[in-house]
Amino acid sequence: MLSIIVAYDQNLGIGIKNTLPWKLSDDLKNFKQVTEHNYIVMGRKTYESIGRPLPNRKNIILTRNSSFKQEKCIIIDSIDKVLNLAKEKPHMEIFIIGGAEIYELFLPHVHRLYITKVNAKIKADAFFPKWQESEFKRIGQRHYAKDQNNEFDFDFEVWEKQV
Repeated sequence: MLSIIVAYDQNLGIGIKNTLPWKLSDDLKNFKQVTEHNYIVMGRKTYESIGRPLPNRKNIILTRNSSFKQEKCIIIDSIDKVLNLAKEKPHMEIFIIGGAEIYELFLPHVHRLYITKVNAKIKADAFFPKWQESEFKRIGQRHYAKDQNNEFDFDFEVWEKQV
């Protein structure tokens, strides 16, 4: 199954200068819990912003740069190869984790969205693409209040595509 996991603000902002624009410890814990022991797919710039392969996951980097190499990662040069992997491994959940261009490429193909809706309007230079809520059904939601570990209130929601 192909899924997206993303955190965005009230304007669909996801980042600025290739970094996360907030500190949300509980969201990072959710991200880890949801994606561990699965495949994660990211663009090269997202990988470089993270700086290392994420542990306990199969890291896939999607890039047009044919000379790009990274130990402990799978390098793929086309969206079709990721879509084929999802067909070959229907028992696995393959998570698209960013950035903006990668989200846009995969949004029409995903079955599930894991969305952290951050209750803020931040300065951003990267945005999640507009999506049609009517094509999905929310199947889960949990609210988190701002505290010493979370810079803003946020909601973690799970949406499934309507068939």
